[in-house]
Amino acid sequence: EILERVTFNGHSLKYFKSMEMSKDTDMLKKIQLSQMKFVVMEADANDKKHPFHIIVTTDHRIFTFGVQDEETAKTWTTTLSEAINTFMTQKGTGMEEEEGGHMAHPDKQGFLLKLGHGFRADWKQRYVALKGSQFCYYNSFNDFVEDKPIHEMNMVTCAVKPSGKNRFQLVTPQKSYEFQCDDPVMLQEWIESLNESVLGALSNETSVSSKSPFESEQVILSNLYRNPSNRLCA
Repeated sequence: EILERVTFNGHSLKYFKSMEMSKDTDMLKKIQLSQMKFVVMEADANDKKHPFHIIVTTDHRIFTFGVQDEETAKTWTTTLSEAINTFMTQKGTGMEEEEGGHMAHPDKQGFLLKLGHGFRADWKQRYVALKGSQFCYYNSFNDFVEDKPIHEMNMVTCAVKPSGKNRFQLVTPQKSYEFQCDDPVMLQEWIESLNESVLGALSNETSVSSKSPFESEQVILSNLYRNPSNRLCA
């Protein structure tokens, strides 16, 4: 898949479909620095359009980006590698981000059951957190502490719908995510909190719609593609 805009702000790598896109609502994926293990550059003579590959390995999957020139590939590889090394050096010294990272001090959090996707989908316990307009779910509470979400959603793109006994869905333009609470009281609390988040996100989106978006970036990479495996979702 061809991508035209990738940004890295020192904390997370985001990628978009086109150069005109910069808002989180346009974002295809965000990879937290805390999830990255290492980055390498490889040359692929068989890839005529993007012969230099930047391979980012995370806890859950591998992302492959391609560029046309070696210098750009080296710049990205060096920038991301240095950021990972700095993060790992600071980890455990008290200099790292506080518990939960960008989702620290969430408005609501806790364990829910989540229905997987696919023909043999089953229910699995996930730790979830809601903060402002962002909703994340994690494999475990420890992954929340270490800021390693499985997936993150901006609530401005979501609709919240009851879907069954103690269940609700978060419906996005791409797919629906179904969660189950322990009882009706918990269900009502989550639905109310999520709807408040949606309203707040829409309000913020409206208030800044007349302004030119600005995003602090360390580096922008053009004419990218991502490996089909990047589209896999937990």
